[in-house]
Amino acid sequence: MGINYTDELASLVLFAGNTALAIRQYSAYSADATHASRAARDVRWLSDSLHNFEAIGRSVLQANHAHVAFMAGLLAEQFQKHLQTDPSDPESPAAAFKRNARYVDLHAVIETLLNLQAKAAAAVEEATV
Repeated sequence: MGINYTDELASLVLFAGNTALAIRQYSAYSADATHASRAARDVRWLSDSLHNFEAIGRSVLQANHAHVAFMAGLLAEQFQKHLQTDPSDPESPAAAFKRNARYVDLHAVIETLLNLQAKAAAAVEEATV
């Protein structure tokens, strides 16, 4: 019986879409010129939150549950560290995600990643029994 990651992957797709929407607010097409002073740092942190999803996707396609568990745990830890930075420092990831909380919920994606990690670890455990 195969492991079903549908709920977690759907949540990650929603997170990616919402993050892309947040990034889009910093484009030249956005009417809000007040974003200009923080655009580079916010876009950096927002886009950085997405690029490792590729490794999770590849691992799911390859049914490499151990690597799914590893990457999900690694990303959850990375996002938790982002939230522990000083939100009053405009350069910090916590500040960037706080400014973009309307679109991006790091707490929710951390929970999703931890659920994904647990499912993948259970699949690894099941395969070794």
